Amino acid sequence: MLGVNLEWAEDWSKVEIFNDLAMQCRVPYNLVNSTWANPVEPTKDSDGNITEDFGLVLYSGRNPEPKHTYLNVTFKCNSDAPIMKYDFYPNSWDKENGVSRLMTLTKDKNTNVWTARYFLRQGVTQIIMSFRNLGGFCSDIHIFREDADITQKFNPQYIELTKGYTCYRFMELTKCNNSTHVNWEDRTKPNEIAQGNRGIAWEYVAEFCNQQKGDAWINIPHMATDNYVRQLAMLMKDKLIYNQKIYVEYSNEIWNGMFKQTNWINAQAYNEVKSGNMELDYDGISSDMYIWAQRYNARRCRQISKIFEEVWGKKEINKRVRIVIGGCCYRDWE
Repeated sequence: MLGVNLEWAEDWSKVEIFNDLAMQCRVPYNLVNSTWANPVEPTKDSDGNITEDFGLVLYSGRNPEPKHTYLNVTFKCNSDAPIMKYDFYPNSWDKENGVSRLMTLTKDKNTNVWTARYFLRQGVTQIIMSFRNLGGFCSDIHIFREDADITQKFNPQYIELTKGYTCYRFMELTKCNNSTHVNWEDRTKPNEIAQGNRGIAWEYVAEFCNQQKGDAWINIPHMATDNYVRQLAMLMKDKLIYNQKIYVEYSNEIWNGMFKQTNWINAQAYNEVKSGNMELDYDGISSDMYIWAQRYNARRCRQISKIFEEVWGKKEINKRVRIVIGGCCYRDWE
């Protein structure tokens, strides 16, 4: 068995995971009210549609474009005259390559979908776009290379790059570290732009594993409720179609103080014991908060296992469903 930990879906990632580049962009700021140094997320409605002018980083620091190409940007908005601004780097005039630029901005009157077509010159490493005068509403943003097969979710080059592995770990892709997800409603939805901002939707985890016919290794957000775990168990049971195994880990590196989950779990364990609940200090001989945190981790893994057992069935535990208890061993090297 050979597994692989998949990298982030960020604008600065070295690979394009999705065919739709909007899924891997960064939407860090409202261009009118904030700067790179003080990013402000644009406001959204309950459906995730952006409700004010905004900017996105399509990619930055990525490998230079190997050849001239075109991008098609499509979106819906309430305005009859949206304004598209852009910044390409490098973007100086070149006699051989010309300059990257917006070619056309047109509207389909039947669907009210706008299409911006960009020429992208060879060598470009950074693209920033802004959407303005939207009439208070912008949705269905998609960005495809002109030669891309828009019926395919994942970039075929990425699919080829990650072939041949038995198991795929999605800890980075789902943004497990420092996760703010608590309730099931907090998760990333499949229709959201910039999937990398909060971690890709769980639906895409299953879809990727189905396309590669590989096992899934998932990481449960450290603050996730029992209902979150149950809904996730149901989703993965429904979506994994090739009888794949699923490895279920509670958070990631809960011993590593550089991550928020470590301090959160330490605090939960400490407060529980100090409040008089001695389950984590059952032997009465440990005053070590970190021992209590390890026991908290083990107990939560057991709770997660029981939830998956309720959804998948008892016979699948340790067969298709593999619960992973992560930890770290220290040694005195004196």
